[in-house]
Amino acid sequence: MRRRQVLAAGGGLAVSLPLAGCTSGTDGGGEPTPDLLRFRPTAFDPGGAVPERFTCEADDGTGISPPFAVESLPPPTEAVGLVVEFPNNVGSTFTHWVLWNVPPDVGTIPAGLPAEPTLDALGGARQGRNGIGRVGYVGLCPPPTGEPAEYWFTLYALRRELDVPAGAGRDAFDDAVETATLASRRLTGRFGRSVPDGTPTRTPLS
Repeated sequence: MRRRQVLAAGGGLAVSLPLAGCTSGTDGGGEPTPDLLRFRPTAFDPGGAVPERFTCEADDGTGISPPFAVESLPPPTEAVGLVVEFPNNVGSTFTHWVLWNVPPDVGTIPAGLPAEPTLDALGGARQGRNGIGRVGYVGLCPPPTGEPAEYWFTLYALRRELDVPAGAGRDAFDDAVETATLASRRLTGRFGRSVPDGTPTRTPLS
């Protein structure tokens, strides 16, 4: 499955390239205005360290899903999607979370969402299967190198709700999102785990 391409924009943020038939929002003159889509994690700074409670280093060994504030969406957004993933060095990614059909008037995606296919408390939003085959979020868990690994948090403004059943896999989401995306924006975060000899979990971030 071909993944969506993005342009690095610095500061822990990237903005997606428009796909055929999609836009990134416009300023009325036909030029893309990606700033119409704004969101941020509320528990850590974009590009910064992700707190342990959202990782496999949490007390229960699984971590909870992180919270996000959705601050601005381009019209006519009808639904919102979110993907959390870990890019590895062989050109593929590990999916930690796939969430879609969040109502556009929901300003906050709260922390600790349950591992259920349909989230009634979030306006009927749907969750898909993560990289270990389970529905919902699975905590960040990079190889124990002692160095911080980069994670991607991508929000999608959708022109329509996705006709993808709750509990579906990542490929089904990607197929549907190709033609439904008005704009997307990616933020990054970092988390590292200690090596077996006890090297400190995190090193200073550049």
